Amino acid sequence: MTRPSPPNLLLSSWCSLLLMGSAALLAESATHIQVEVQTRPALFEPEPDQFTPGIQQLKTYSWYPTRPASLFVALASGVTGAALGWDMLGQLSALNQGSNSSRATSERGSDSPASLLSHPRPVRWFEELVNSGLGLVYGVQGSRKSAIVRKVVEQRLKSGYRVEIAHPGAKAGEYRGLKVYGAGEDYLEIDQALENFLDQFQKRALEFATNPNPTFESYTLVCEEVTRYPGNVSRWPEFLKIATSDIRKKHMSVLLVAHGDTMQLLGMPPGFSETLKASALKVELFANPDRTPKLKGKLHVYRQQPLDITLTAETQLQEDFDYTPLIKRRVA
Repeated sequence: MTRPSPPNLLLSSWCSLLLMGSAALLAESATHIQVEVQTRPALFEPEPDQFTPGIQQLKTYSWYPTRPASLFVALASGVTGAALGWDMLGQLSALNQGSNSSRATSERGSDSPASLLSHPRPVRWFEELVNSGLGLVYGVQGSRKSAIVRKVVEQRLKSGYRVEIAHPGAKAGEYRGLKVYGAGEDYLEIDQALENFLDQFQKRALEFATNPNPTFESYTLVCEEVTRYPGNVSRWPEFLKIATSDIRKKHMSVLLVAHGDTMQLLGMPPGFSETLKASALKVELFANPDRTPKLKGKLHVYRQQPLDITLTAETQLQEDFDYTPLIKRRVA
């Protein structure tokens, strides 16, 4: 939110004083006009009042102000002061709305991608990704997509989530301790993982509609290499539609990992691109021509300018990380 600068406030304050002064000057001029109307000879004499014979009407048709220059200055100053004073009210209103918006955001917390833009602290893109209902991490090979996702998984396990992975290109030992579907290009197994997710969603939706106090286990499904899913995973289009709905209310979340965010790469149904943009928190990562990471990226928030982000050691995790201790702690 842009705050009015001191010169603008000073000018607007001066305009307010000018408006009040011009009003007083106009009133003073009007007094002289009224006096002249009643005392100077009229431009023409009206006929005597037919209802009161012998008593002539007041000469209300005379117009001889004694201070025409004062009247002109008053009117011109009044119009100028009113216009600039209105501008001051607009600036103060915008300033007040910005203050209220910032206060509401701090009280509500970061519950949507748009909240990033009004957060008083530097952009906390990684925290937002960890807490998102639907996240999309994309970039070319070597941009450190999986390293970021592994760190997100660690944080969610620490928060008590159950996390499962669908990954057709998973290496031996990757996501150690977690249930990994589809390793070795097994797309039938990935289809099963998506079907399990859809079944859970339907059960939770029914519980949500019938139980005023439902209790759900927090669950995340990470879908790696999703650019390979179209044409290989039959439940993929249906899964995308559910993933962009209100799954967060059912304590479910999805994290997609891809080489890009286009409709063709993700195999989205026609007209679905805008729905994904509005629903997902998207993190774009960059790499150098030699496939080494730039450790830079962009945070894409729906209908807002992209925000620059920087990858740090705190936002990445090595490939051979063992999640087993975290899983045991969650179960216990």
